[in-house]
Amino acid sequence: PGGDYWIWAWDAMVTALVALRWGATDLAEHTAAFVHAHRDNGCIPMRWTHALEPLDTQPPGALETLLASLVYAWTRENSDTALLRNVYPQMAMHLNEVAGCADRRGLFSNIGFYPDLPLRFGRTEESSVAMEVAAFYAFCRTCENSALGMGDETTAQRAREMSSTLERSFCSVFWDNMHKFFIDAVERKTGLRNESCPIFSLLFLHQPIALRLIRGYLAQTAEFIARHLLTPSGIRLLPARDKHAASETVSAAWYPHWDAYALKLLRRAGRSADIMTWLGSVEGALTKLGYAPEFLLL
Repeated sequence: PGGDYWIWAWDAMVTALVALRWGATDLAEHTAAFVHAHRDNGCIPMRWTHALEPLDTQPPGALETLLASLVYAWTRENSDTALLRNVYPQMAMHLNEVAGCADRRGLFSNIGFYPDLPLRFGRTEESSVAMEVAAFYAFCRTCENSALGMGDETTAQRAREMSSTLERSFCSVFWDNMHKFFIDAVERKTGLRNESCPIFSLLFLHQPIALRLIRGYLAQTAEFIARHLLTPSGIRLLPARDKHAASETVSAAWYPHWDAYALKLLRRAGRSADIMTWLGSVEGALTKLGYAPEFLLL
């Protein structure tokens, strides 16, 4: 678009991951290789300038999950382990680093890479964020399979143990029985709960094997999406009455990327009428605007 725009890390990785459905193996490989090669002191930045200067570098978290998923998916498509062998040492390091900081429930502090203004969203540096914890679960499942492929049983066992820990604790920590959805975060020191219910907590569902993390809550989660987020004009990121719905533009908007995870749950729950409502909203946007816009205020 212009000289002041950037190369975005998570946008590029989720796009490349989905593009594998259309056989875009070169795009997936080059994206993964680029992200891995352009780390900022070992961490994946949120974005780079056109001169490849890193910006907004995050602590290790969900971006590592997306890279691991992309590399693993590419490896399965191509029966070629070269890319995985290149990235795998960083995967094992990430597992050990985050697992080493986690408590007995598998929770760790990470303010989260999304939304853009996490402090305004009610988080702190001591927050354990559902989006990040669930993404780490997806990472552990991917890392276990990758470690087995690399013949690294020690790492596979540690990943397996972390997966089991999170399967036991995640829903008991983040499920809100009043709202019937997952809250955004808890404070590790005080136990205070950020009771916003954002759809972006479901990022981990990009990895199909991660669905079992919430297997007992699929129907209720889909019901919440249909009742509080789905509108004739698109899917909201937060319920209209959520106290953080005005924290930034995206929070009160339709941002179509996140629809993918909502649709997976609606499909699993057999809610075909709700999926048709969503299709109607997409058709309406395309007819009136010619494209599906980010940040369409609802």
